Amino acid sequence: MEVKDIYQAIDEARLYHTVSKQTKNNKTYIKFRRHDSVFTFIYTPEQTTTEGSKPAKYVLLKDKEKARLGTLRAMWQDYLEIKGEE
Repeated sequence: MEVKDIYQAIDEARLYHTVSKQTKNNKTYIKFRRHDSVFTFIYTPEQTTTEGSKPAKYVLLKDKEKARLGTLRAMWQDYLEIKGEE
């Protein structure tokens, strides 16, 4: 399961309906709808400092709490279905 692939598909509006998208403080917030639920994907790009580099960070929220792993797995299956149709 590649979270970055799911994020990219959501960012390009190929996977779910995007409600809103904004970038603030070097983070991108994408609010999207999956079935009857609204989720927020927060993406922080890779950062390089004098102390080293921090990898990109992806956070998936549902109702302002971290989403369950099962939700992410279901989204991965949705992604694979879309990928197979392309």
